[in-house]
Amino acid sequence: MPPAPTPPNSAPARSRTPSATRSRPSSSASAPLVDSMGRRLQPVEKKAPPKKKEVDQVAVLKERLAKGHRLNDEELAQLELAAVARWHDLQREDEAEAQKARERAAEFERQREQQIQAELRQLKSVATAERVNPRRADRTVSDELRELRELRDAAARDREMLDEAVSRELEELRQWQGQRASQRQG
Repeated sequence: MPPAPTPPNSAPARSRTPSATRSRPSSSASAPLVDSMGRRLQPVEKKAPPKKKEVDQVAVLKERLAKGHRLNDEELAQLELAAVARWHDLQREDEAEAQKARERAAEFERQREQQIQAELRQLKSVATAERVNPRRADRTVSDELRELRELRDAAARDREMLDEAVSRELEELRQWQGQRASQRQG
């Protein structure tokens, strides 16, 4: 809660903090600043305010148009060029996001494939070790072979799903490019 404003003619109240009750040298310019814990404070350098940027001409034109002013052909063309440039920027951003999503999906699939391969190697090594014991080998080998087939089938399903997703993405991209081309012509 902010402190209540003081009347203009009254002096500010002094606080009773330890730093306020300490004696201070008369020349504050030569004495270092110290906080309530006795630590030295660095003087705060005031930064020059940033230079004002030129007023965005497009924003000015938009504002004039919103207020109902009439714009000449040159100003309308400038607004149209700015809108087209913004549209292209948005398209580039969308394409970049789609590319990142595809890269993430490919990375996920690559990691999953590596994990499956590691599990397969581990299962093969366990199967090899257990083949030494002939009594357990038949049952263990059949179980491992079944698990390997299941993993292979799961990897094939995942690959098919990824192929379908990529083909859908490509189809959407082609449709989008066709629409964009027809908009340019129209």
